[in-house]
Amino acid sequence: MATHVYSFAKGTNEIYRPLLPIVIINPINKASINFWGLLDSGADECMFPKIVADNLGHDLKGSTAVYTSNQGIGENKVDLWKHPFKIQLLSPDRKTIVWKSKDCLIGCTDHDNVPVLLGYTTFLSNFKITLNYPTKKILIEIN
Repeated sequence: MATHVYSFAKGTNEIYRPLLPIVIINPINKASINFWGLLDSGADECMFPKIVADNLGHDLKGSTAVYTSNQGIGENKVDLWKHPFKIQLLSPDRKTIVWKSKDCLIGCTDHDNVPVLLGYTTFLSNFKITLNYPTKKILIEIN
């Protein structure tokens, strides 16, 4: 079992957040982009902002997209268009890939007002993760 220790990263408003360095890949055209993904233990699935779909060549609301509406915070629904992606987790120094997902359908919003969210089904369920807020450290164990 491999163990990796990441430091929280400064997000907006100078707040430290549990962000991980990832690579997001479109498995159809092999385009990729590096992003910081926010660990979200309250999210059932991953969710990407529109910029991810746009940069990786997906037609956000095109005929191949799978439309869904998920529950957001409170009473708000979130419209999503699912597209195929792969996620790769980078090492803490961001030089090597330490984990690769299989192809998965991930919902993208039609705006960029959200971060890349790493949820349970398509990401978190693959690891044992310990968040240590006082030390601002993330411990990830990979089988």
